[in-house]
Amino acid sequence: MEFSLHQPSDSGSVRKLLTDTETLRQILEEADSLLQMFWRAALPNVEETKQDQSLKEEVVSLHLRLSEKEEALKDAMERLKSSNRTKDSMEHFIVSQLSRTQDVLKKAKTNLQVKTQEASASSPSLVVGVS
Repeated sequence: MEFSLHQPSDSGSVRKLLTDTETLRQILEEADSLLQMFWRAALPNVEETKQDQSLKEEVVSLHLRLSEKEEALKDAMERLKSSNRTKDSMEHFIVSQLSRTQDVLKKAKTNLQVKTQEASASSPSLVVGVS
């Protein structure tokens, strides 16, 4: 059905046009309301953006500190391992030296006992006891 400004219209067509116009207005108002809610939800708040940036910077800073601490811990572990190797080496060296000293003392004791027995056999009046 064509509608022209020059043609007379019946009251039924005018009512339908008014009803359709009112429906269209309600749909447009609802669309406007939905768009306003969308834009409020979609656009970030400037304060939230600053807060997010601050949190990101803090995370980067904490990652850097963590990396530094991990590196320091790794270095400390290496120094500790090196110190333990040096300690073990010194322990082996000391045990070796004590073993050699023990062998020398045993040999000296045996030599002293032999000399004492030789001296007592050649001179019965001089008795020296060594234990």
